[in-house]
Amino acid sequence: MGINLLGGINIPKNKDNAEWNDIIEIRPPEVYSVPIECTNGLPAEPCVKVGDYVKEGSLIAKPTTNRGAFVYSPTSGRVESLVTKFTPTGYKCTHVVIRNDFKQASSKFESIATISPKELLKRLAVSGIVDSNFGGSPTYLRYTLNAVEKQFTLYVVMSNTDPYLSANESLALHKTAEVVKGAMYFAQILSSTKIVFIFTQRAKMAKKVLKKYIEEHQPELKYEIKEISNTYPSDNIKLLMHRFREKKSIFFENDTKKAFVEDAITCYAFYNAVVNNTPINYRVVTISGNNIIRKGNYIVKNGTSFEHILEVVGTVDNTKPFKVLNGGIMMGISQYTTDVSCNPETQSLTFVDDKEFNVPEESPCINCGKCVDVCPMNLLPNKLDEQCVNRKTYEASKLGIRSCIECGCCSFVCPAKRYLTQRISNVKKAVEGGK
Repeated sequence: MGINLLGGINIPKNKDNAEWNDIIEIRPPEVYSVPIECTNGLPAEPCVKVGDYVKEGSLIAKPTTNRGAFVYSPTSGRVESLVTKFTPTGYKCTHVVIRNDFKQASSKFESIATISPKELLKRLAVSGIVDSNFGGSPTYLRYTLNAVEKQFTLYVVMSNTDPYLSANESLALHKTAEVVKGAMYFAQILSSTKIVFIFTQRAKMAKKVLKKYIEEHQPELKYEIKEISNTYPSDNIKLLMHRFREKKSIFFENDTKKAFVEDAITCYAFYNAVVNNTPINYRVVTISGNNIIRKGNYIVKNGTSFEHILEVVGTVDNTKPFKVLNGGIMMGISQYTTDVSCNPETQSLTFVDDKEFNVPEESPCINCGKCVDVCPMNLLPNKLDEQCVNRKTYEASKLGIRSCIECGCCSFVCPAKRYLTQRISNVKKAVEGGK
């Protein structure tokens, strides 16, 4: 049984079958510059000083409130400096600069004696895992506030609709056991009796691999596979969470239970935090774009610079990319420099040329309504844009600007090339009281 979601757009796939390549760790740099805050700006403070020796997995920053995330060293070596720099999402924060000694000395968590919901939640709280889809908020927050000793349904997104992203599907193909077991740990916290794995329609092989693994190794697991269309952005976690709030679930007409949505990337990280006792100081990142020679999905340590990644993956004819995006082609944030570092919420790096990405001149709205037709959140982007142009935040709020997931569908189809997504995103931050 498939799942039908409203709105969205069809974009040609441009993944070059990157999901089929094995996931490897990117070559380590000589120096890491580790940001200690994510987009949400929840305060953290360094727990190291210049000259300190750290191991890979050593705690280098801790939250100053119970809503922050722990940050761990990506390598062993000496702390060279503490500097304030921009992050890939455009905010300034402290970075811990560590020179790699390449000795691979490591520090890990103690093993969990008894795997129970409370012990799993404790491990999740200190793991360093953050929600990339929710501005880098610590993943454990959603579970602490909502899930302990209550029954929820767990849904896991296993493939992506963005034309460039393929990390989730790659993990489903190559790290099947780790993803499934990580999902089972989340399900244990949620007291979930069944896990629903969500695939796009084109991810046929990944579905087969998952089914075969569960039948052979986890036959007792109660699970279900649901399909979503290849239409972008039907895999968006915020969109799925919004649909779950409806009186009738899009999955089960009589399902009144609350739902939690994770993705394969987070499940894989949670598995490593629980089974391998590994502090999460990395992210599985899709690196793609026409200019890139070695496209694929890589394990990238926090603090690895975009410049180093570009040097490792290589560019066609050694040309510089026309544009560097932190994120996919639709929701990525354009970078003005490659002297920025990956952090725990980095999903992908897209190095694109002028055939893939351009910024046309906008013209007045012609009221064609195409943006309304494709909005997956049933908003009126043209009317929102009118209010955003004049910075009328109250009117924009009444039109539901908080519900915008900033997917870019409206801008993509607009014949007048209006900068809809950019303006709505900026005013949305003002409405929400953000930075």
